Amino acid sequence: MESVPTRNLPPVVPLGAALVFIVLQHLLTGEQSMIMAGVCIALLGIPHGALDLHMITGRTQRTIELGIYLFSIALVIVGWTISSPIMFGFFLLNSAWHFGDCDLRISSRWKMPLAMAYGVAMLVVLIDPADPSIRWIIAQLTSTSIEVVQGFSSRSVRLLAGAVILLVPFAQPRSTWVQSLLRSSSIIIIAVFTSSLIAFTFYFAMIHAFTSMNALRYYMQTDTPWTWTQLVKAAAPLTLVSLVGIGAGGFFIPSMSLLSLLFIALSALTLPHSRLFHRVYVGRA
Repeated sequence: MESVPTRNLPPVVPLGAALVFIVLQHLLTGEQSMIMAGVCIALLGIPHGALDLHMITGRTQRTIELGIYLFSIALVIVGWTISSPIMFGFFLLNSAWHFGDCDLRISSRWKMPLAMAYGVAMLVVLIDPADPSIRWIIAQLTSTSIEVVQGFSSRSVRLLAGAVILLVPFAQPRSTWVQSLLRSSSIIIIAVFTSSLIAFTFYFAMIHAFTSMNALRYYMQTDTPWTWTQLVKAAAPLTLVSLVGIGAGGFFIPSMSLLSLLFIALSALTLPHSRLFHRVYVGRA
């Protein structure tokens, strides 16, 4: 499988987006912030995963991949019904690996440990367990406050994680350094000046999902990139199915918020999604 080409957005984009999110932080109430987070994740996060099967050529291979997707999603959902704290931890680890795998262009044997360290540091910087909105979401997802993660709210731990986010990207080719530094800087700035929910939404929706979708426009058709209209049309069917599933979950489990159900849906989609993206990002340096 061919590698996804790197199509970085102009350097001003992450910093400009960070400024917009910081302004929104001061304009929105806590409830409005949750709504904004849900909308951004639903409109950008889920669609960027809904494009996965379009990356595969050949009907047989696509059918096999679809079967793997459905099995993986079912496995994760069953896992949530058996032990939500364990699945929450698995979701965090899988997300950390996926973020590092996608953000870093490293082809050496150090790729896996560096990607994992970078991804974990990203989550530590973005998600403060002491933040009221985060504590509420964790309680919804796991039926417990999970006190074991409270240590990650320590200032020294988060400063160390910030240093990892800034330094690890320098293991990439020199041509990526400026872009990576601006991206890392924007992430740290947003983490300092906004709530954890806003910070995570900024990274996941704007830096991760939007940038990936922009790169996929060139992967789908390298001679003439897909337009955003083509991309949206391709992502629409599976996105709508996912959103209907989340809505059905809200109907049958009224005690759980739609935002929490959205995170469970993301955990189910992330397992097969991260597997496929690792294959297409191999050798991208």
